[in-house]
Amino acid sequence: MSDSKKLVVLKLDGDIEQQGFRVSLEIGLEGERPQTEIMGWLPPNPELVACLEQWQKQYRSLGMLTRIRPKEIIYEGSLSRFESCRQMVNRLRDRLNFWLESESFRPLDKRLREELSRHEPIRILIRTQDRSLHKLPWYLWDFIEHYSQAEIALGAPVFDRPDTIQKKN
Repeated sequence: MSDSKKLVVLKLDGDIEQQGFRVSLEIGLEGERPQTEIMGWLPPNPELVACLEQWQKQYRSLGMLTRIRPKEIIYEGSLSRFESCRQMVNRLRDRLNFWLESESFRPLDKRLREELSRHEPIRILIRTQDRSLHKLPWYLWDFIEHYSQAEIALGAPVFDRPDTIQKKN
């Protein structure tokens, strides 16, 4: 078994509001060419975006609750706002996972689970231009919850790798 981390690259080309995404999945060892490359599709999901915006609004409303004011403690309503935010994130998690369980994405999800071990370090790079996807709480994805060594990073769909890496002296 290699000490190298597995690298998973999900390239999502499209938009979540109207057309959905053409998805490219690459799996391999970090620093090497991918061993697996397959294509799939994620449908548009404007409801997920609406749920994300509601959760963000609810979460931001908690901002004042994190500050302690001297000689003033307000109990009324604070727990209900916290509970409301918790319910909203659960709803967002459910919508995110329902979307990622789409029939057209299922072969990619299945391949991920077949080729990766739950106990190996995995770096997942999600590459897209859709800003809404950059705001999603990807750590709530069912896959991440089951693969505890996985970490998520977000990036642009296009990049140029430098020809050489300059070492500092």
